[in-house]
Amino acid sequence: MEKEKVLVLFGSPRHNGNTRAIVDAFIEARNFEPEFIFVNQLNMKGCQGCLYCQAHGGECKPKDEMTPLYDKIKNAKKIIMAFPMFYASFPGEYKRMIDRLFAVSHMETDGKKNYYGSFWPKGRDIFVIVSHGNSIEEVYPSIVRSIRYMCIETNSTLKGWYFSPPCDFFDVKKDKSYLSDLLEAARDF
Repeated sequence: MEKEKVLVLFGSPRHNGNTRAIVDAFIEARNFEPEFIFVNQLNMKGCQGCLYCQAHGGECKPKDEMTPLYDKIKNAKKIIMAFPMFYASFPGEYKRMIDRLFAVSHMETDGKKNYYGSFWPKGRDIFVIVSHGNSIEEVYPSIVRSIRYMCIETNSTLKGWYFSPPCDFFDVKKDKSYLSDLLEAARDF
């Protein structure tokens, strides 16, 4: 049987750390064929706020290593967004990638309020995997809220999320007891 392809937008600067162990366990359990994009290695500017994209059908003005990533994201059917939580948020480079996805957001205004959609057609399912040390659960909603907003801009569907057990106190590489919770969180993905 042919494996289902999945694009992994991997946000950890440590390519073989806790985040990778969780993602690899998930990919193996679901029998996916992954394509990894290591966001930390991309040479890209942050969003310039120039709104060039709004006048040019979703094309981002800066041309850098984010440019080919637009088509990869647009054409993927399934995307795993995987990253460690840094100071109750995204790693800096990962946030930069998310901010650059504003380029495909279609913005209209009625003079009093902006309405957001996407230049892209529907078609991507997204699942989020977040590893962390000893974070407090109160920060989880802000990360999910940011991803939900990104899904509006990219016309994607958020199919679930999983926050790991605290990796400072739990060896996710040796003890995969978290896997049943992870697979349950991803049941719709």
